[in-house]
Amino acid sequence: MGEWEIRPLRASDTAGLHTLLHHPAIIASTSYLPSREFGETANWVQDHKAGQHRLVVERGGELAGLVLVTEFLNPRLRHTAEITLFVHPDYMAEGAGAVLLETAVSLADNWLNISRLEIKPLANDEYTIELCQKAGFVPEGKRHKVLFSNGRYLDDIIMARLHNTQALPGNKTPAPPPLP
Repeated sequence: MGEWEIRPLRASDTAGLHTLLHHPAIIASTSYLPSREFGETANWVQDHKAGQHRLVVERGGELAGLVLVTEFLNPRLRHTAEITLFVHPDYMAEGAGAVLLETAVSLADNWLNISRLEIKPLANDEYTIELCQKAGFVPEGKRHKVLFSNGRYLDDIIMARLHNTQALPGNKTPAPPPLP
């Protein structure tokens, strides 16, 4: 089968990404519309936003998934980032999602100094919820009727993973006192 390769998104990925985002299962679980045109995908690939890290996973030249790690740019929220995960259904059982999520968590913990990492899978997306729980994410709440898809409203689950920077080896900074 070969090894997964994780790398930053490139302009040459546009066609594969457009195909991934137009898979019926991905259309049904995201805010993307089936009418999204190739040019919109191409513009998104070219229009890189500050604080957004875009990584793809591929094997044998086939794009299997995409993960976005989006840092919050507000000064009071800079310790927080949100993950958005897209995995082609054909590669879910083969570990593509696990590799992408592990890479996103490592990026957040070891390079971006993110102490709060969030993800919002749909409440009926057992695959992603289980994947996130294995990576240390815990459910914090449910948002009702957050997405309209295939003629019905869907809920999502807010999940978060806290990375305790006070617990890092060599860090002598005491934890701040609790607020009154």
